[in-house]
Amino acid sequence: DASSVPLLEGAVDAWHAGASSDGMKRNAEYLTPLVDWGAASPVVKALLADPQTSGGLLVAVPAGRAAEYLSRVEGAAEIGEVTERERFAIVVG
Repeated sequence: DASSVPLLEGAVDAWHAGASSDGMKRNAEYLTPLVDWGAASPVVKALLADPQTSGGLLVAVPAGRAAEYLSRVEGAAEIGEVTERERFAIVVG
């Protein structure tokens, strides 16, 4: 759920001001056949593909333990669920 992903303060403004990286562009190209971006805006797509803000920030825990994890990790947010893969590896809603 793209609307649940916490964004770094100023990231959207920086993107609108032209901030970008070659890594972001390479990641976006690589992800093209793997991700169904749904109605995600260009800025959300860019920020989710940005290697400077995405590395090491995703954790998967069993659904029954999510609340406990969220209560223990400051700033943690539930952004989606892991399901059996269909056409795409990742579906952004």
